Amino acid sequence: MASMNNQEAIELFEGQNLLYMQLYGSLTSMCLKWVVQLGIPDMIHNHVKPITLPELVSTLQIAAAKACFVQRIMRFLAHNGIFDIHESQEDHELITYALTPASKLLINDSGHCLSPMVRLLTDPLLMSRFH
Repeated sequence: MASMNNQEAIELFEGQNLLYMQLYGSLTSMCLKWVVQLGIPDMIHNHVKPITLPELVSTLQIAAAKACFVQRIMRFLAHNGIFDIHESQEDHELITYALTPASKLLINDSGHCLSPMVRLLTDPLLMSRFH
């Protein structure tokens, strides 16, 4: 394999970074659409304190076998600043999810709710009307 000089390595990394940002950008939109449709920000807000995964899955009435998908989406969105993850001081395996300033904007009863904007921008049927 031919060796790369520093400039080629930097360009390769920058190109890879750009592609990943585009790929994960649509994933973030899909995840946001999903949490808004299911009302997860409202559920966490109404729970009054950070919510555990089992509590969230139970509130969503999702089969326990699909809890891993909820966990993955919540962790992904937490990694992107939409939710906060808290680890229990006593039980390090107990993880809870809390709202961030971004997810507080998705609470339907708030005065600054942006959930309709998320729905508008992530619904392909609505978007096709503008083209």
